[in-house]
Amino acid sequence: MDNMMEAKSEALVKSVEDLLLEKQVVGKKERELVQALNSALRKVGYEVVLMHSAKPAVRRNRRGRPPGRPRKRRGPGRPPKVRS
Repeated sequence: MDNMMEAKSEALVKSVEDLLLEKQVVGKKERELVQALNSALRKVGYEVVLMHSAKPAVRRNRRGRPPGRPRKRRGPGRPPKVRS
């Protein structure tokens, strides 16, 4: 019984080691692909930025409509305000 458990434990350890090695290889390949993509994008004025290092959009204290709010229509074609 101990022999079988030991064999399973060794197989599990080997499997985990293989997975870690594969993860490292995939990570290295991913970094190479992102670097190549970043290089190509920089030629046309873009850049790849990591999500956790991206700067958050900081809202400045300024006049004007906030993002997402529709623009006010002005002029003679503007419909009258509807009051509820």
